[in-house]
Amino acid sequence: MPASQKLENHFTVEAEPVIEPDPVFFTDESPEFDLKVTNNEDFEIGNGATIRWVLAIGSGKPEPVHKGGERVILDPGETKTYRVGGDLLSYDGHGVFGVAYGSPLGNDGTRKLHTRSHDSYKPLYSFSVWDRSQYDAVHEQPKRNQKWIVASSILVAILAIIQVFAIFF
Repeated sequence: MPASQKLENHFTVEAEPVIEPDPVFFTDESPEFDLKVTNNEDFEIGNGATIRWVLAIGSGKPEPVHKGGERVILDPGETKTYRVGGDLLSYDGHGVFGVAYGSPLGNDGTRKLHTRSHDSYKPLYSFSVWDRSQYDAVHEQPKRNQKWIVASSILVAILAIIQVFAIFF
C-alpha cells in the first residue's frame, strides 16, 4: 500500500502521484508526481533555489534511479505545485519518491537554498513496483482460484442436498 508524509521546516513539501497506483505501480509505467511546496518563512526564497527530487527503487533506503530538480521562487506563505517524474520505473521492488533540499542562506532580502545531494533525500511517498505477470501469478491467480474453489464447494453442497431429498421423496 502506498504511504505518504509531509516534510516541514523552512518549507512544507508534499508529493502525490498524478494517477494513483491501482493497487501498485508496474514496471511498464511512468508515473508523474505533483510536488507541492509552501514557503514557511517570512522572506522570499529565490535566487536560483532548487529542490531536488528522486525516484528510487530497491530495498532499505534505495539508491536513486531517476533524479531531477525544480527551481523554486516563493514569496512568504506562497505555495506552488510542480509536476515531476514521468520516467519509466523498469525495476520491481520498494519504490520511494523523495526530495532533498538545504536550509536558506543569505540576508539580502531573498534567500538561496543551500544545495543538497540527491543521495541525501528524505522520502515523501512510498509504493510497490511489480512486473505485471509476476503480480498476476502471485496476487490475482490465487484470488481467482479461491473463487473457483468456493463456487465448486457450493455446487457440491447443493448436489448433496438434492441427493438427500431424492432419497427421501
